Amino acid sequence: MPLPLGHTAIGLITYETGVGDSAFRRWKRFLFIAILANLPDIDVIIGLVLKWNGNAFHRGPTHSLLFAFTAGFVAYYVGRRWLGIQGISYRLAVMLILSHVFADAFLTESSVSFFWPFEVHWSQGHAGWTDIVHSL
Repeated sequence: MPLPLGHTAIGLITYETGVGDSAFRRWKRFLFIAILANLPDIDVIIGLVLKWNGNAFHRGPTHSLLFAFTAGFVAYYVGRRWLGIQGISYRLAVMLILSHVFADAFLTESSVSFFWPFEVHWSQGHAGWTDIVHSL
């Protein structure tokens, strides 16, 4: 599984930070891009909280086209309206989320649930809090 740093780097490659912005805006945009590039792994946190197993729900609905389009819209709306982040379009937000899904699909041996709810592929095994912290 690519680590959060790898997903962030792939997300940053998907979008280059603008040169003409202030340092604060660049950092704000950088953090927003990093969050979007790692957003599908929110299922690991949900699994840890609900079942004490980060793999319990991993690579399920959050690694799908439906999630990318829905979360991309929410992220675009929240980023533009509430956080004032410019330069992140709806299309780009979806691409940043999908960069994570494609990285998991092509850089690992495990399948992703790209067409959820028509297919579901869960991660196997157990990943506890210690495993997740060490992967970071």
